[in-house]
Amino acid sequence: MIPVGEFLPDGSAFEGAGAAEALNVIPAARSYRSLRSLVASGAPASTSRIQGGTTLRSTDLTVKSFCGDATKLHGFDGSTWSDYSRTSGGAYNTPTQGQWRFAQFGDACLAVNGSDAVQSIVMAAGTNFAAQSGSPPAGSRYVAVVRDVVVLGRDGSNSNRVSWSDVENLDWTAGAADIQDMPDGGQIMGLFGGDNLVVLQERCIRLGIRTDYPLTFTFDKIAQDKGCLAEWASAQHENLLFFLAHDGFHLLVSGQQLTPIGAEKVDRFFFEHPEHGVDLNNLHRVTGAVDPVNKLYMVSYPSVGGGTSHPDKALIYHWQLGRWSRAEFGCDLLLSAMVQSSWNLDNIDTLIGNLDATSLSLDDPAFTGSGRLFLAAFTSGHELGFFNGGSLAATVETGEAQLTPGRRSLVTGIRPLVDGGNAAASVALGSRNRPGEAVAYGPAMTMNGNGLVPLRHDARFHRARILLEAGADYSHILGIEPEFQASGRR
Repeated sequence: MIPVGEFLPDGSAFEGAGAAEALNVIPAARSYRSLRSLVASGAPASTSRIQGGTTLRSTDLTVKSFCGDATKLHGFDGSTWSDYSRTSGGAYNTPTQGQWRFAQFGDACLAVNGSDAVQSIVMAAGTNFAAQSGSPPAGSRYVAVVRDVVVLGRDGSNSNRVSWSDVENLDWTAGAADIQDMPDGGQIMGLFGGDNLVVLQERCIRLGIRTDYPLTFTFDKIAQDKGCLAEWASAQHENLLFFLAHDGFHLLVSGQQLTPIGAEKVDRFFFEHPEHGVDLNNLHRVTGAVDPVNKLYMVSYPSVGGGTSHPDKALIYHWQLGRWSRAEFGCDLLLSAMVQSSWNLDNIDTLIGNLDATSLSLDDPAFTGSGRLFLAAFTSGHELGFFNGGSLAATVETGEAQLTPGRRSLVTGIRPLVDGGNAAASVALGSRNRPGEAVAYGPAMTMNGNGLVPLRHDARFHRARILLEAGADYSHILGIEPEFQASGRR
């Protein structure tokens, strides 16, 4: 068997175990699993681009969903999105390159957008956001919760400032709340809470260690000349913080251990590929989110080849395996979200359409409202959706192999190894005779009733692409078994 290769587009193709393509799949230990399509759950939240969203569980254990666009905040009651904007102060003024960021403190949901006053709503009873009482700094761009205090960052003209509240007090009481201006490292690009505070800046990373009394933070620089490039690409899960630096993707563990995760794997592909690489003029549309169920970090981005500022590509990282794949779909942004269920026989068609034609089973988490976090996105139509549809059309490559050491090989057939279900795979064989040659692929051929793809390719080096149609039923793409014989001279 020739196994499917690890997705290593930055590596050498010559007799490498890595693959140049792993499209619309999820990395597994020795294979790839299917990536499900994005399915919208209900009507659009807005008529405008969504610029931030969250789902939270209130103190009465109900799941609450909120999102924001350029001028409004919206809330979801389980079946309908409604305008939850403030009733005084006029429309919001979210910057084009900004986002709404949300945080939960008790039963309050706080929202900031880098322009307006800090907004707050009591989740169990509120129907409109309003300016948070007291004197929290207006125009804050980031919000995080560290133990029992709320931290805000990059307010107004203070692009290097971190501010925090008093203990368990959102009113920002004068004399109890405090600030810290970072002396170097450029503007703040993200705040992430927990037991301590991680501050991402343009050219450094700081760890804010919380002290009990008097309430303050001690800030230690944990990375010099290593900062954040795309502020909305960062994503946190437990003690893991994923972010995009100027030199590629990185993982920060427990605020201390910094590891490059894209080096010699996908970093050059992301920055330099002429078609699938990121559009550097639209980094504000790059968003990241975590899939806790599948242990994935996903980054959605607008590509150079897309021709617009809209996200159309994604990279996927499995943090336990250290392996990548990629995907192609459009969306406004990614997020981690809980399912909020109010579905019944009268309104379920707004979620799944025709009951007889849906790909969802009735015990799917989309119906349960369990409060479990899933990978989600706001679609290009501004609807909240989950990746629980049919499988996306997939293409996975094997590594390159010299089947007969030192000689050419005539390949007469390929048996694609796809486990689970009854998917009919197609195979395109790529061949070349010298390392400097481009790999020439033949047409994709469908396997016959015996599971074999008949073909004839005579060359020294071979690799294969396995293709599965959208909606194919399978669990793992494993590799190929070639049928071949030695050819040419010794």
